[in-house]
Amino acid sequence: MSGEMMNVVAASMSAVAALAALAVAWLSLRDSRRSMAMHERERAVAMDAAFQARLDPLYPDLRRVLGRVDDGVPEPIRHVLLPFFVLYSDCFAAHRDGLLNARDWRGLERELAFWAQKPVARRAWAAFSQQEWTEGFANHMHEVLTGDAAYPNLADDTFRPPEVIWLEDDEPAPRT
Repeated sequence: MSGEMMNVVAASMSAVAALAALAVAWLSLRDSRRSMAMHERERAVAMDAAFQARLDPLYPDLRRVLGRVDDGVPEPIRHVLLPFFVLYSDCFAAHRDGLLNARDWRGLERELAFWAQKPVARRAWAAFSQQEWTEGFANHMHEVLTGDAAYPNLADDTFRPPEVIWLEDDEPAPRT
């Protein structure tokens, strides 16, 4: 074999080795991300369990009201969605109990229904609906989510707020 041929073979072998190293690095990175995500979930569940063990004697029904960390609602938006539905429930109860007049309720209810009909909120309600809510609120939410759009004349392309990406269990959360 000539020296030139040896150089071509060596370069080819180096390229193959580089591709193999790249593939191994990519697989390692993917597995380490999965491992980190699994570790974070396990840590969150352990912290939640320890916290709940301390709270159970003081507030025995708190778990039913607030749900679980692993109920499927994404952690980055859980702190927004849960208070949203609590606000909606409180407004519903205030109207039901005569504390909120019909005109104010119509405005609030329509706006809250608009946001509740968004895909992220619909998916969150699927988890949150299992929790304890103001009497009649779960039925009201069912009517809102199966009924007409809150703003039927508002085209989807007119107002498109950024939707939060709902990650699957095996996908790592994006770093921000």
